[in-house]
Amino acid sequence: MKRSWDQSQIYYIGNRSRDFMPNAPGTVPFSLSELRLMAKLRIDWRQYRDDAKTPPEKTVQEMKEFLNKELLKQQQSRK
Repeated sequence: MKRSWDQSQIYYIGNRSRDFMPNAPGTVPFSLSELRLMAKLRIDWRQYRDDAKTPPEKTVQEMKEFLNKELLKQQQSRK
């Protein structure tokens, strides 16, 4: 069962988000838009799971700030 849930998280970004699936195991504290941007920037979301073997490069708060800055950059480049 766990393996199948882990596989679904790979293919469906919504299954990764604690905001979208609050009681599901292995979710991370990021919104769907943050997770989409992480995928686009090739940032490994798995490092933020509670069961990750190594701590993430940036804290959750640092990553959220980084993603927010990247999102602002992308919005400004479209103008």
